[in-house]
Amino acid sequence: MFARGAFGGIRGVDSENNLTERRISLGLFRVNERMRSDALDLRERGYEFLTIPGDGSAVTVTHKLDWDRIFKYEKKLSREDLKPGDKFRIGLNSQFIGTCWWCFGDLEGDLKGKRFYAWCEDDFGDGRPDDDFLREGNWVLSKDPMLLKWKWSAELDDVTFEVIE
Repeated sequence: MFARGAFGGIRGVDSENNLTERRISLGLFRVNERMRSDALDLRERGYEFLTIPGDGSAVTVTHKLDWDRIFKYEKKLSREDLKPGDKFRIGLNSQFIGTCWWCFGDLEGDLKGKRFYAWCEDDFGDGRPDDDFLREGNWVLSKDPMLLKWKWSAELDDVTFEVIE
């Protein structure tokens, strides 16, 4: 699964948790430079994959934002401008929850050792790779991402955090 723009901006909040004018921009898109690769296998491009249980149980995805990433695209504030006690709110952008590539299987089971080819069974894909190429290379193709229905939930839509030190 991979996404861009998963988070909204970071907004300052006051002692009563009301939004203030203070903002930290995360940039227009969340782009990981490590994903810039010409490797055919998506696993070699730095994408993270997970197995979604077939029984309908929930899956938790954790995103880590370190200070370097938080301030990477911010033009006005820096880490040094923050003081202990400053509070901020951040939320997920639900428009970017989903995937561009998926298939049936278990990463630790029948997909272990398989290579994930970027071609997708959708209306926009170019010609499908040759069956001999797929078999000999141990490749798996994506199903159409539009076939998946996403339901995401969060305890709260936004999360508030406080600067400690």
